[in-house]
Amino acid sequence: YLLNMASENYNMKSLEFYPVTLFSGSMWFLPFLSTLGVGPKWLKMGAFYHQVSDSGWSEYYGGQGIYTSLSDFSKKLQIIQENSIKVYLLMMLIWMAGFLLMI
Repeated sequence: YLLNMASENYNMKSLEFYPVTLFSGSMWFLPFLSTLGVGPKWLKMGAFYHQVSDSGWSEYYGGQGIYTSLSDFSKKLQIIQENSIKVYLLMMLIWMAGFLLMI
């Protein structure tokens, strides 16, 4: 760039070194390396994910959603299993029936 500012009637010397100028000018931002992995394959895969599985479920189960669901399930199990002998025997009967069905 500075070589071109020297005089107006000379040929542009930087055009002789255009490939070097292009590489050194873009070297600091690394566009060739940073966009190498971003291609149509990954964009199509993201579009497929968005179309198929992103129906708001990631917001429901992501973040605090899983914590809330597990907390509610834990509270329900604790209410069911509060030292009630009937519930204990019923659960044991269900487990035994399931075990016998697997054999």
